[in-house]
Formats: sequence, C-alpha cells, structure tokens
Amino acid sequence: MLRPNLAAIPSFNREKAEKTANVWAAADRTERAYCLELTRFAAREMRLALLGDEGRPGDAGGQAGLWLLPQARKHQNFSLLDELELIEDHSNAPDDARDWLGPHLIFQRPEGGREVNFRAGDTLILYPRRRATLAEAQGLAGASESANVENANESAANNVKTLSALDAQVVKVTLAEDLGADGRVVLAVRNRRMAPRYLHGHSHWALEPDTYDTFRREWAGLTAFLSLPPGRRRQLLARTAPRPPQDWDAAHPTPATEASEVVKRALAAPDWFVLCGPPGTGKTRSVLRELAVRLVNDDKSTLLAAYTNRAVDEICEQLMDAGLPFIRIGSRLSTSPAYRPYLLDNMIRDLPTRQMVRARLTSTPLYVGTISSLLGRPELFQLKQFDVAVVDEASQVLEGPMLALLAKAKKFILIGDHRQLPAVVTQEAETSAVAPAVADLLREQLGLTNLRNSYFERLFRRAEAQWPYAHGTLANQYRAHADLAVLVNDDFYGGQLRSPAPWQHASLNPSAWPVASPADAFGEALRRQRLVFVPTRRQPDDLSQKESSQEAELAARAALAVVQGYGPAFDPNATLGIIASYRNQAARIRARLAQLAQQHELPALAQVSVDTVERYQGSQREVIIVSFCCHHEHQLELMVSPDEIGQVDRKLNVAVTRARQQLVLLGNELVLNRAPHHAALLARVQASGGWVER
Repeated sequence: MLRPNLAAIPSFNREKAEKTANVWAAADRTERAYCLELTRFAAREMRLALLGDEGRPGDAGGQAGLWLLPQARKHQNFSLLDELELIEDHSNAPDDARDWLGPHLIFQRPEGGREVNFRAGDTLILYPRRRATLAEAQGLAGASESANVENANESAANNVKTLSALDAQVVKVTLAEDLGADGRVVLAVRNRRMAPRYLHGHSHWALEPDTYDTFRREWAGLTAFLSLPPGRRRQLLARTAPRPPQDWDAAHPTPATEASEVVKRALAAPDWFVLCGPPGTGKTRSVLRELAVRLVNDDKSTLLAAYTNRAVDEICEQLMDAGLPFIRIGSRLSTSPAYRPYLLDNMIRDLPTRQMVRARLTSTPLYVGTISSLLGRPELFQLKQFDVAVVDEASQVLEGPMLALLAKAKKFILIGDHRQLPAVVTQEAETSAVAPAVADLLREQLGLTNLRNSYFERLFRRAEAQWPYAHGTLANQYRAHADLAVLVNDDFYGGQLRSPAPWQHASLNPSAWPVASPADAFGEALRRQRLVFVPTRRQPDDLSQKESSQEAELAARAALAVVQGYGPAFDPNATLGIIASYRNQAARIRARLAQLAQQHELPALAQVSVDTVERYQGSQREVIIVSFCCHHEHQLELMVSPDEIGQVDRKLNVAVTRARQQLVLLGNELVLNRAPHHAALLARVQASGGWVER
C-alpha cells in the first residue's frame, strides 16, 4: 500500500490497485495518518472477532470458539442450543411465506432444555449433532423421500457419535422468532437448495452464534473517501469549519433546544449538522420524522440510516404514519414483517421492464436501512445520487463506517447522544488510542484521540467548541417522571433537561398495587416508592460471577407484583422490562419468570422482555427492574462505560432512563459504591427513602 509494486499485481486487479495508489499519493499527511490509524484499528477488531482474546476473563474465543471451546464452557456461556429435532422443513418455501420470512426450518427443543441467550434476529450457525439411523431418516423425510437418504444412512445406521461443527456442513441461519414456551425454534435459511439427504440424514442438531464481517467494507470506504475532492475530504474530517446558514446571527448566537428550531437549523445548514437527543426527547418520533417530511417536500433525495435494525424499523414506522414513499434496504430476515413489503426486492418484483425498475428506484425519495446494509449495496449509489444523509443512533457508529456512508451524500445530519451507549469495540482503550507518533497531529487537526469514540462525538465536541450554528441539544424529555429524570439530569446533562408534562410531576398511586404483608418491606416499597434499591449478596448456588440467584428471585417477585398490580392493563411490551448486566443472568431470570407464570397462571409474566442494557437502548417501559449482578470489584470494569473525560457512565445512563414511572435496582452496594456514578445513584436512592433493608 505505501510502496506498491504494481507490476506484481495480476492484470485483472491492476486497475483498482493503480487507482488506490494514485489517491493515496494525492492525500496529505493528516489524511494518510488518519486512514492508517483506521486501518490498524479495524485490523485489530477483525482479529479479535475471529480469534478472541485469551488474556481476557470470560472471552468466548471469537469465531474460533466454535471449534475450540469445550461443550461445557459453551453451555456455561449460554451459547449452545443442542439436541434439536427437525419437525418441519420449509426450505423450499416462496419468499412471501410466513409473513415474508421465506425459506425456513422449524425445530423442537427438548423438554426442560438448557437456556440460551439467543434472540430473534440473531445470526446463528446450524450443524448436525448426530446422524440419523435409517428408520429415523425415513421418518423425518417421509416415504416419498426415503430413497434419497437410504444410501447415506446405511453405513451409519448405528452411529450415535456426537458431531461437532468440524464434522459436517454448517448452515448460516437467522433466528426468526424469540424462543417460546412451546419449544419451537424457527430458523430462516438463506439457501433454499438444501439437500434432503443432508437435512433428513441427521436426527439431532445444534445452534451456536455466528460472526458478521463488515471490516472489508470499511477498508473499501477509505478508498472511496480518498477519491473525493480535497475540499470535501477536509469537510468530512471537520478540519475546516462548516458554512453557517444564511440567516445566522453570529453576534447573538442562541442554543437550539426545541424540536422545531433544531429541524429549522438542520435543514438550513449547508454542509452538516449534529443533534444530541437525550433519553425521551423524541429525536426519532418528532425530529427525524419532520426532517423526512420536509426533505420530501423540498424534492431532496435522502438516505435515512441507523445502526440497528430495530431503529430502522422505528424509522419505517414513522414514514408509514406520515404517508411518505420509501424503499427499505436490508434482508427480510432482519426486517419486521410490517415493513417487509417495502424491501427493495419486493418493491420491484412485479415490474415487467428494466426501464420501470429504474424509474421506481430513481423516483423514490427516501431510502432506509442500517449503515451496514446500505454500504453492502454499492450498486445503489451508482444508480442514484443522494442530496442528504440523515443518520439516527449516530453516536453508536465508529469513524470508518460513518465516513464510508457520508461520502455518498452532499450533506449530512447526525442524530445521537454521546452520553448513551457507545459504539461496540472489542479491543481495550489503550490499544484503540491513536498511535503516539501521530497523536499530536490528529488531536490538533481533527480532535481525534481514540478510535473507540464515535464520529458523532468528535464532531459534536468540535461544533460545541467552535461552531454553535452546527449543533443542537433537545431539552424537553417526555419519557420519565421528574423524580426519575433527576437521576441523570444533574450529573450527566448539566441540568439542561426539562419535564414539561403535568403527569411527570404527579404522585404515585399506591392503590394500583397488591397490598403487601407488614413483614414484606420490598412489596411495600414497590407500592409507595418510584425508586427502589434492594441490597443483595452472592449465594452458594450461583454457578458463576455472571449470575445471582438472589437477584433473579427478587426480579421475578417484583415482576409478579407489577403484573398483578396492573391487571388487565398489563402489556408485556409496554409495562415492564428487566435489564441484566449479563446474558447468563438474563437467562436465569427468564427461567424463574416462566416458573412463576405457570404457578400463578399468568402467561404474560413469561412474555416480559429480559435483556442486557445494550438491547434496551431506544426502548422504554412503565417499570424497569435492573439486576446489576456484580459480585466483585473487577466486574465493574465491564459493567461501567465512562466517557473519555469520566463525566458520564453511558451504560448506567441508559439503564436508569428506560423507566417512565418506577425503577427497581438490585445489587451489592458494597461493590457498586466503588464506582463513582453508581455510588452517587445509590446516595440518591437512600435520600429518597427507597432503600429496602433485607
């Protein structure tokens, strides 16, 4: 790359190599240093994704863990679901089968099987665990297909050897539905030409997590960035100031905190605008929706992107409600059924000519998808030019992929909150820091110090310090009661947040809850306090540091009280959510909820969402229960997520801002008090009277 030997490159790749060499030669010192740092960072992430980190406690071994980790360790990590039996084969189903799910397989879990940490939408690897006997194979395939499997099973009729992922063909699948009490496992498959002798030649199957490689797209994105004109490159790197709007009054700058003013400034910005939307301020439902409406009215071709498929689904919901035309980029497996008709393939399926297909694609003003999905469709950008890119969840996107996407549009608007969950990074902060040799250069020129920080955060901080017309922060939050909003307003947001709705200042109504016995301090606290904390300790039956049986029991008891208290008004998708620090703990809580649901004949209790804080960003519930499950001080390193200056714990911020009416916290206060932000939170709980001694 630095000294390319073009003569040694095969002729079919030489033209691309020459182009890369030419744009590299034209880049200046800052651009070269920036691109090399991004390349090194992505290479380290790729290595860890494939091989894991042996020196890190609890590391799952990356993709290599599929064949290196022992079965017991996989079960302990809740990452192996085995002993599955195929009960329905729909691998040849049409694309519109089962709400546009398409080809799929249905397996049955064994009764009383192990818990796993798989969720709908997860990409998994399916492989056989045992070969079928001839009789089993004929029963699985049916009489009409028995001839296809007979030869394959004659030699293995009595073979009951347990197979691993290295012993047979593996299949990439997607979990189509959350695992339910009926034990059915619905898997969407990409390969509709699966051989019957493969499917029906095995009696039992296993599922394990898969990895998804996006690193090569990031490297390709750097070449696309270097191919831009020099002025555009400087603008994307924020080396030069963005142009102010024509009506900007530099003598009397005012902050943009209202949604209407933010939309006005974002649309007026000639180059770019960054919007910070704290929890519950309606950045997707109000700002992004209004931006889309205005951009369509102004005849602008627009990319609408987000980091997660769930956020993209929410964008689609807003576009449908506003009656706006759009095309969704992505796979049917990662798209909610309501929005699958808007997928690109379905939008052009019935068009008879190429001219009509081109007309549909070029005339549609809005394209929606995850950043990964959009970058995976380079042909889209060859066909269509985009005026504006609007990116939601921008604070979760690293420099590389964000730069690759923004290079496709003339202007961009970023929406996020750098005080909430950061981008997902595997390597340690020390290794993701900018190399000492170029640290001063990139800090002075770009404000870049660590590659684990998002592109959004870097631009927001530069705009906040130098360009007041290029940023805004929403101040009105409509999610949480004021007694809960204060938990983060003062410490994390500098007192900027306001709670304008009357209900946010109303008293809690204890009559809506079951009456607790005089000896049940926990139950009484749930009836009378918006904020509750219960101290816990590790128990002898806790199998690992990532589990707490005591917290699982308390969380289940609190959940039961919520279900009983809300009665017919209880909605598992809106009323209650449980956040656990580890997937292991989440699985243990789900198991206990299932037991109580059966015992009390309350099926809604088993439908309560129990997940990690990462999966809860963007969600809200009336009541949130948090199981910290932190037994030792060293666990705090993984549980906390401080920003670069230590002002905010971003994971804690997300965890406590999911609740609208009540927040229940469970944990070991002796350990939690060693983390400054958790200690401050517990002090607030104690002052409010919500501390429950047990």
